[in-house]
Amino acid sequence: MSDYYEANPMSIEKIRDFASAVRRILGIRVDEPIDFEYHLDLLSLKFAEANFNYIVVPDGHGHFSEKIEAYTNTKTGDIFIKESVYKELKIPNSRSNFTVAHEVGHYFLHHLLGAVLPRGTKPEKVYLNPEWQADQFAAEFLMPLKGIKNLTIDELTDDFLNAIPKGHLIAIGTYGFIKTVKEQNVWFEHINKIIEILKPKGIVVYGSLPKDFKSWLKLNNIKFKIYESYHSKRMREVMNNVNKGQK
Repeated sequence: MSDYYEANPMSIEKIRDFASAVRRILGIRVDEPIDFEYHLDLLSLKFAEANFNYIVVPDGHGHFSEKIEAYTNTKTGDIFIKESVYKELKIPNSRSNFTVAHEVGHYFLHHLLGAVLPRGTKPEKVYLNPEWQADQFAAEFLMPLKGIKNLTIDELTDDFLNAIPKGHLIAIGTYGFIKTVKEQNVWFEHINKIIEILKPKGIVVYGSLPKDFKSWLKLNNIKFKIYESYHSKRMREVMNNVNKGQK
């Protein structure tokens, strides 16, 4: 069995749109928290014909090693959840919510939308990594952008960040957030707080990044990788074509 898998390429925007669509289908407002004890059953009803199914399994069951909290069979669509993890869903902002949202992401992105393929090495591009994709889906599903955009730092911390695993790779987007100096200052304040609490091992940035923030990341020994957004690529191509036409 391969240790590494590759999925169809997906951008943050595409994953965000899909997570938002699932919330709409379930009738969940952007400012409404997920209640998996209820919403897992609702998913089972709404997507019954698409084989959505979750199974709560005793912790000592053969599906799980000690470190694995849940597992999704992307071929059948079955989601297996450790009993201890399922019981912890009763606790607001528990890590179990992110764990289950991650597996729901695997179901939608890698069972319904396309299979993952085994490979001998880890995918070089993060957007091909099914684990990154499922993490991104979980974040967008639990805390939709429209629901957190106007929150204060304290509200963001209390309501959302406690549910996200610490010390992992995180992905952030800048498109539409840093057009003005004021927006850049607010964005930096948010990201600084996120980094302070989550202590990520690295950051994947989708979009542009101000030079001073790049310097700040380097100064604090935080690894980061920037992927230019489709919109900025397209704009640069348009401007290049305009410049060529004027010569």
